Parts: sequence; structure tokens; C-alpha cells
Amino acid sequence: MFKNITSKEHIYQNIKCFGFKEVRYERHLGEFEEYLSFLEKIFPIPCYVFNTRNREDVLKSMKAVDFYTEKPFDLNYLKTIEDAFQDYINGHPNNTFHISYEDVVTKSEKLKELFTFIGVTCSEQQIDKVLSLRHSYSPAQQHVRKLQS
Repeated sequence: MFKNITSKEHIYQNIKCFGFKEVRYERHLGEFEEYLSFLEKIFPIPCYVFNTRNREDVLKSMKAVDFYTEKPFDLNYLKTIEDAFQDYINGHPNNTFHISYEDVVTKSEKLKELFTFIGVTCSEQQIDKVLSLRHSYSPAQQHVRKLQS
């Protein structure tokens, strides 16, 4: 992908947006705002995307994949997490965006707004291609499974 690159600057010229996914905020709710403020010191012009889902569906999904957490999850605890997200969004409206899983899978107008928010264009074909990929905590592909080791 980065063949014949001689400098770090050249790599960054071709990147429009980069980021990472984090799902373990529940472990640090007491330091949530401090953690995101720390990230702002590391990453230039950060955008935080908060993706939520119907709470009952989250619990079903966690049970189906045997998702381990240090604290038992229930509907009230998921609401506490969502409230922390909303508090941060309210206090930082310029660099935060809230979207729901349901917005993504239905390809709602909110999904299109997300691309505008992060400053990239995306076609309907690109969205369909990504949404057609099967994602799992237990990938079927051997080469992907090796990455988890």
C-alpha cells in the first residue's frame, strides 16, 4: 500500500482521515472527559464519533458473542454510558458527532452527514461495499484470526 515511500510527510499527504475504534469506555467513565482531552493533545483536530445502539440489542449482541466485561452490563449501565457520551457531545459540539447503529444499517441521512463531518466523500457503492462485509469477534478468515494472537 505504501510502496516506494521515502518520507512520513508523503504518507500523510494521501490520508484524508484516520482513526481508531474504542469500545471500552465503560472502564473509565470517571476519567472520560480527561481521556478525550488527552487525545486532543496527541491527535491534530480530532473528531469524536459516538455510535450508539438500541440498548436491548446491545445486551443481546454482547451475550451472543460472549463479550467479556469487568462489570456486568444492564440497561441502566448502558444508559449511564450513553449519558456520558451525551454530556461530552453537549460540551464539545464542534468536534463530536452522534450516530446510531440503526442510522448506519438503514443508510439514513445521518450517515451521509457523518462523512461531511469528518471531511470525506463517500459514494453509495462504497457504503454498500463496507456494509456487505461480515464483521465478527471470531473471524472466519484464517489470516485475520492470526492477527488476534
